[in-house]
Amino acid sequence: MPAPAQVGVRVVRVRRKQAELSKNARLRKRLQKLRESSRKLLGIHKVAPEPTFDDKLDALFARYDTDHNNLIDADELVKLLEHFIPPHVRRGKRPGWPSLADAHFILGEVDIDGDEQTISRDELRAAVNLWRRLIAETTPSQSDQLKMHGRMGFCCEVM
Repeated sequence: MPAPAQVGVRVVRVRRKQAELSKNARLRKRLQKLRESSRKLLGIHKVAPEPTFDDKLDALFARYDTDHNNLIDADELVKLLEHFIPPHVRRGKRPGWPSLADAHFILGEVDIDGDEQTISRDELRAAVNLWRRLIAETTPSQSDQLKMHGRMGFCCEVM
């Protein structure tokens, strides 16, 4: 038969274990309530879907069409194209880039209706895609910029 001191120690251990289990049970109940309430919230307040590229183009068109004629002219296009310059390129951006010449080139390339002075909402996607392609072709990658480490002078930049 165990000694009375050993029985007392076992009783204390059992009571501690019961208290711990009781505490865990309360925590489980709280966690269950939190899960239920979060499910209710998610059911009521659904997360908005990520806007599509067309939604973003619509927002940009509305933002940069400053004269509200539903057409983007060369000056407005320059400001809009700056939005699509990647951040690592934007930091070292030459002043005047994109230029009015860039905008007129893009206007001439993507113009469907033949006016070559403005682009409509339908032509904006082609203009943005052309601008992205031009940036990708004329801008060294970040790794190339690191390899060059400032060795590329102004005369070597693509104009």
